[in-house]
Amino acid sequence: MVLDSQTAPLESCFCYSDYNEAVPPTKIEVDNLHSDMECDDVDVDVSSEQDETCKFKRGPYRYYSEAEKQRFWQLVIEQGSSAYRAAQALNISLQTAYNGKKNWNRLIADIANGIHKETKKRGRKPLLIQEHKFFLKDLVLSDPTVTVDFLLDRLRSTFEGVKASVSTIYNFLTKVCKFSLKRLSKWAMRRDSPELKQQRLEWALENKGKIDLEKNCVFIDEAGFNISATPSRADHFYSFVKSVLREIETNEELKEMKYLVLDNAATHKRRDLDLLVASSGMELAFLPAYLPALNAIEEFWSVCKAKIKRSNLTRKEQLTPRVREATAKITLESYQSFCKHASSFIPYCLEKRSF
Repeated sequence: MVLDSQTAPLESCFCYSDYNEAVPPTKIEVDNLHSDMECDDVDVDVSSEQDETCKFKRGPYRYYSEAEKQRFWQLVIEQGSSAYRAAQALNISLQTAYNGKKNWNRLIADIANGIHKETKKRGRKPLLIQEHKFFLKDLVLSDPTVTVDFLLDRLRSTFEGVKASVSTIYNFLTKVCKFSLKRLSKWAMRRDSPELKQQRLEWALENKGKIDLEKNCVFIDEAGFNISATPSRADHFYSFVKSVLREIETNEELKEMKYLVLDNAATHKRRDLDLLVASSGMELAFLPAYLPALNAIEEFWSVCKAKIKRSNLTRKEQLTPRVREATAKITLESYQSFCKHASSFIPYCLEKRSF
């Protein structure tokens, strides 16, 4: 028999039997091993069907369970069976069995010679190491108003050789840290124009003494959960307001509510909606343009969406139960603080101050 130093290096084999285990046998040797099966003292059960499946035939890739692997090594190491006979007994591919035994022989040889080989890590190296992640978290927690571009500049100036990009920082903050980021947008010049400041002043003076954002207002607005502006959206909003009014009428604790506070969206200014609210004894209170700060539900939705984004939705999950779960976690004290914070902007309107 010719020794093949490439397939089975001699330095990893302690004896001739180890070499035979490391090198897959030829067809003649397989037939000889078949004839020697009766002389084996190891207690293994080999059937004729398993014997046929153990021959060298390349087929679909097969995954072996941990129990099968454990049983294979029990036969080979503890009971002294050969890799061939253990493969026959467990219906394992011969090539897989020989490769496993060959790797085992190499491991034993390396241990005997004091050689330690580290497992090579596959795939691309991470762009952000643990030190980078802690650095980014500390920056965000110390100043929540920082931008992604600022974080990237600070990261590159602090650490050398950083290859991360803006998308790397963004994905880390949103997917790993579960932070909610907002896209920066420039305010329109009209937002703080003298005309709008005058409109805010007139609105505040007109409703002074009537509208109390902390006591007699119900705030209504949609949340931007990827809702498309379709014609049926106005009908859906009408039905929702109708259900809100029904809840107010049947709940004694809501009898003091007199105003429905809304923004100036087109779906909110339907004629039949005004008639519906008037028939219930309440009034619609439309906020001035560019003044979402007076609508307490804006802050409510911000907190609600932050809770929903803590973990990603699975394929089987639906959004509605997650919204209900998030709203149930918001306490009554939080609702009161939302209304109090909204009412704190009334002096801004009376003094014509910019928001």
